[in-house]
Amino acid sequence: MRQYYLQALTAASRGDREQAFADTFRGLGQVIHLIQDAASPGHTRNDSHPRYSYETLIGDVQREEGPVFASWLALSREPNPGWARLPSDPLAPAPIARLLDTDQYTGTNPQITTSPLIGLSEYTNANFFSEDRTLPEDTLPPFRYPYPARSSVREADYRITLRTDKQVTRRYFLKVADGDTGYRLATVGFLRAYLQRYNLDPARFRHSRALDEGVYKDYGTRLVPRAVGYSKALLDYFFRGTLDFEVKPKGDDPTLRELKITNAAAEAMDGDFH
Repeated sequence: MRQYYLQALTAASRGDREQAFADTFRGLGQVIHLIQDAASPGHTRNDSHPRYSYETLIGDVQREEGPVFASWLALSREPNPGWARLPSDPLAPAPIARLLDTDQYTGTNPQITTSPLIGLSEYTNANFFSEDRTLPEDTLPPFRYPYPARSSVREADYRITLRTDKQVTRRYFLKVADGDTGYRLATVGFLRAYLQRYNLDPARFRHSRALDEGVYKDYGTRLVPRAVGYSKALLDYFFRGTLDFEVKPKGDDPTLRELKITNAAAEAMDGDFH
C-alpha cells in the first residue's frame, strides 16, 4: 500500500495518480475489514455464523436505529499508541499485526484484556460468546475457550419488551468478573417459564444458552467503539509523519527559492524527496 501511495503522490500522469490513490484506499479498506472482523466474536472464537448473528444485528441497528448506532460510534475506543512499538511476532512481523494480537492474553489471564495496550482479537475472544461457543462446560472440548467462564458471570433477571410489545422476565448471565464487566453475556435459557408453568425442576434440565437481541446490543456498546477506534489507529499509523516546510529567497536572484524541510514527528524518517 505504501508503494501505491508513493505512486499516487509522484506518478507523472493524472490518470496514474488517481489509479494509485484508488489502489491505496482499496488496500486500506481491506486491512480495516480484517481489523473490524476482530471485533466480532464469531471470528475470534473460530465459530461459523451463517444464521442470524451478532454481525446481522449490528447491520439491523445501523439501518433501523440510527441514533443508537451513532451513539456507539461516538464512544470510539482507541488502543494505547504504544502498540506500534511492541516487539514484533516472527510469524506476523508487520507492526499492524499488534492491533489484532499482542501475545499478552494466554487463556489464563482475562484481566489483561481490559488494558488499552491489548490486541482487539484478544479482547473479543476473552470477553464475549459466539453463537455455538459459550461457557466451557457447554462446549465440546476441541472447540471450547477458557473464558468467559462460569466464574465470570452471575444470573440476573431483566424485564424486556418483545417485538409483540409483550413484557416478559428473562434471566441472563451478567458479566461480573474476569476482564470486562457490566453487560449481558447470554440468556440462562429460554425454557424457564415453561418449567415453572409445569412445576418441573430446572436443575434436571440442561439449559440452552442463547444470544438474543438484548445481548447483542450490549455487545455492540463495547465492540463497535473498539472496531472504530482500532480502525482509526490503523489509519493514523499509515498516514503518520509530519513535515514542516519553510520557503525562503535564495541569494539575490528573485526567481530562486530555498526549501527547508523539517521532520516534526517523533519517528525518524528515511528516503528521498521527489
